[in-house]
Amino acid sequence: MKNIYTLALSLGLALILTGCTAGPSTPAVKASDAYALDVTKVCNPKNSSAQAVLDIAKKFNPIAVKHGVEFMRFGMPATVYIDETQKAINWSAEGALTGAKARDVILVDKDGKATTNRLSINDAAERACKFAVTALITDHEASTEWKLAVPGDEYQY
Repeated sequence: MKNIYTLALSLGLALILTGCTAGPSTPAVKASDAYALDVTKVCNPKNSSAQAVLDIAKKFNPIAVKHGVEFMRFGMPATVYIDETQKAINWSAEGALTGAKARDVILVDKDGKATTNRLSINDAAERACKFAVTALITDHEASTEWKLAVPGDEYQY
């Protein structure tokens, strides 16, 4: 009986240590994944669809929000760009069945009220992607290269 308990305990411990647990099959996205990206190529909706570019923004923007470096333009954070662009893409996909014209993304001010400024779906997706990826790249550069600006260390004045 003692051997059965020992066998069960060692088998359970082996399963835990080898990672045979029910978990996500794809690895989680890290901020370091954004450091090597070329923003002009990855965030260009002409190379891929606006939805693909928006998916990149959706992948990296929560990390930027978590780090506290989310970009904001005229009071509109990147999260709102992502949400409004997704609404426009969904509306455009539904409108394609009825023959309706594609909807533009309406920009909002810092109070959340709609302004008269509008962007096309591709431009809004590109802006959201660039904001999400660039926030992480800039945060990484600031944390690693700040010493270059210390007088007497690197730069000669």
